[in-house]
Amino acid sequence: MNTKPLSTLPDAQIPALLQALAGTDPDFQQHIKPLTDALQGLSMSNTAQLDLARESLAVLAEDPAYLPRLQMLQDDTGAQSYGVVSSLAAVTAMVFLLRSHIKLELDSNGKMRFHFEHKPADNKLMITLLEKLKNLLK
Repeated sequence: MNTKPLSTLPDAQIPALLQALAGTDPDFQQHIKPLTDALQGLSMSNTAQLDLARESLAVLAEDPAYLPRLQMLQDDTGAQSYGVVSSLAAVTAMVFLLRSHIKLELDSNGKMRFHFEHKPADNKLMITLLEKLKNLLK
């Protein structure tokens, strides 16, 4: 296995790897449209997107449910050729992958609302990431 530490991956590969990881989940396709609709109008700098994507991957790499898929994607030679991922696509993947901590529901006006849940076992990295996403998605 030739898995590189996430900190050494090229910047352009980080958001693409995050989206590819989301794509390994069979439920992702059915969530893309509602999440994309809810996140429409989201604006963030490339630096902010990259920081959030790196933090998300670091959190997910600690999760035994995601680690094997993440390692497989990193080892896959095709992983080097993922295309550019928009901020919207990257954040959509983040929210989907962190769905055990971010609950989605429609309000009475049909607008998607995000509810962030901290669990007692959450580590500092997860709590920090959730706070950043919460501020971004207000």
